[in-house]
Amino acid sequence: MSRNVHANVGKIYDSLTAAAALYAAESAASTELRENGSEIVSRVALPATT
Repeated sequence: MSRNVHANVGKIYDSLTAAAALYAAESAASTELRENGSEIVSRVALPATT
């Protein structure tokens, strides 16, 4: 039983570690998008309306 509990704790730890890494990556991407968003929009060629 104790080996089973240890294995489950390991799986939970791995899942939390993966979730934390994903959150950090998404957070960094979100920050970069906020910082560079206006630059990205200004580079997009919009069709001229005359």
